[in-house]
Amino acid sequence: MRNPWLAIDATTSPARRAREVRHAWERFLGGGRPDSIREPIADSWRRSSAAGVDPSANGSAPSVADDDEAAARWEVHPLESVAPLIRECLAGIADDAAHLMVVSDADGTLLWLEGAPQVRLAAANSMNFAVGALWSEGGAGTNAIGTALAADHAVQVFAAEHFNEVVQAWTCAAAPVHDPDTGDLIGVIDLTSRMSTVHPHSFAVAVATAGAVEAHLRCLMHERDGKLHFHGTVNTQAEANKIWDAIKTIPDWSTDVVADIKATGASSAAAADTYTVKSGDTLSKIAKEFLGDATAYMEIFNANKDQLSDPDKIKPGQVLKIPQSAKR
Repeated sequence: MRNPWLAIDATTSPARRAREVRHAWERFLGGGRPDSIREPIADSWRRSSAAGVDPSANGSAPSVADDDEAAARWEVHPLESVAPLIRECLAGIADDAAHLMVVSDADGTLLWLEGAPQVRLAAANSMNFAVGALWSEGGAGTNAIGTALAADHAVQVFAAEHFNEVVQAWTCAAAPVHDPDTGDLIGVIDLTSRMSTVHPHSFAVAVATAGAVEAHLRCLMHERDGKLHFHGTVNTQAEANKIWDAIKTIPDWSTDVVADIKATGASSAAAADTYTVKSGDTLSKIAKEFLGDATAYMEIFNANKDQLSDPDKIKPGQVLKIPQSAKR
């Protein structure tokens, strides 16, 4: 199955595909359905239209920061320190295919942009693709940076897949970057070029670069505080408790480990809803394992009165219901 986030591959004629998506874009603006358009792009068109973005050539991305303010933001942005790595990862394809290398913040404001001077000038003059401009979907309509932010997913956007007509002479591929500690989206790495120089591998390069940057940030984080970090979610508190039990076997875990394990309360298997009593079990022990609180044993007892008459008397082989509402 073709990757819905990839606009064009080596077997696709850019000129033919550009004509196809232009016709689909015109139909959409006329009230038609975007049936021939990739779902991520169709979804983005709908969001752009709902946001009131001007699709005509009169629309352009707004400037939200002047050069000094954008430079000040970039100086304190977490991706500023990895700009050399971003440049190293992207330079090959950027030089070969006249791409611009771009980083935005989590709002879609362009903070760092490098590339051939003539391409930079053309992008700035034609569509305000310049440092300080807002390229979120709400600011510029469907584009790789804004759509990567909105969907939290890497995406390539080609020609008339851009919602705003003035951007349709260009193509771009972008991937979001996340904070390795919190998981928060902190920015987007983007490759942008003229439609005529579209490169089938720009999507893969953007994705690989974002991955390399996140790995590097993770290493820096661990080197910075010398602690082991655990972050994640599990379905039940019982699963979270087991992870905590394992963490507590680490020497000096209380000072050397930073953990954030959340139980979603979702049940992904029948084993999370029922429990078969084993020899030596008590309701308190079962409550501790599944509910995270041994004193909650009466909640299990009340849910199983059809087969239990005394909370102190359970038998191996009995299948007990674990009440969903009681899960911590």
